[in-house]
Amino acid sequence: MTLPSTIRPTVSSTDVRTIDTADLRDRLGDPRLSVVDVRPLTAYNGWRLGTESRGGHVPGAVSFPAAWLTSVDDPEIERLLAGKSIGPDRAVIVYDNGDGSDDAGRVVAALGALGVSDVAILRGGFPAWAADPDRPIDRLARHDRLVHIEWLGQLLSGGRPEAAPSGRFLLFHVNFGVPEEYEEGHIPGALYLDTNWLENPIDWNRRTPAEIDAAVRSLGITHDTTVVVYGRDTVGEANEKWPGRRAGQIAATRALMILRYAGVDDVRLLDGGYDWWVRAGYPVETTLRQPTPVAAFGVEIPLR
Repeated sequence: MTLPSTIRPTVSSTDVRTIDTADLRDRLGDPRLSVVDVRPLTAYNGWRLGTESRGGHVPGAVSFPAAWLTSVDDPEIERLLAGKSIGPDRAVIVYDNGDGSDDAGRVVAALGALGVSDVAILRGGFPAWAADPDRPIDRLARHDRLVHIEWLGQLLSGGRPEAAPSGRFLLFHVNFGVPEEYEEGHIPGALYLDTNWLENPIDWNRRTPAEIDAAVRSLGITHDTTVVVYGRDTVGEANEKWPGRRAGQIAATRALMILRYAGVDDVRLLDGGYDWWVRAGYPVETTLRQPTPVAAFGVEIPLR
């Protein structure tokens, strides 16, 4: 059975069987049970996005964000559910933020349309589970190295978000040799980083340690600087100005890996990059910012 192609089914969580946190804890480890976290991936990874006292997810839970119901086509949804062992032959417990959004109800309705009937919703959502420090929580290792849009927004506005940098912080707009893209618009405060400064454009291999040392010093990066990198992928005119050059998040990830190799302790990637920043309604700027070079990186390259 497939989901209707023109409308998603809806159901209120008040119409669905619910269980409490004690019942869920008793059932953890049941091989016939699938626990489904329908919050944003950022929350599943380990960030606290709402009222929860701890970040992460219920041990053994799989992630299926409710937002996928409107952003992913039906065949892909069915493939994802099957890959996560969510089907008519399973018992399923669903939880959301417990904030009244009823994301759990939306996912339960979609599961019902696919013949999944043995479904319950966790009362109070993840915040209820996280409230008791004796209940176990899993999270992705080093999840704070994949920062989310709201985190960066708070940091740039002078706030101190969770896992904020403890010292000096630099933000970089990264791409493969297209400074014009940076000039057209970038996240406020960002400097420009061309990956060709860190890797040879002929073979895409890392440059020599001496060349990398010169590049990072010219960018003002020391080994103890917190560096956040991001790229731009698809936001822009449909008539592409720089064909094939919009793989910005790939470029940012390559830069991150080379900076880690060099010895930067704290390098982070902005999840979704420029595209998600713009879609979330945050501002961009065209100010061409220049880095302040440093005399020494602080450790011998490569450190790792």
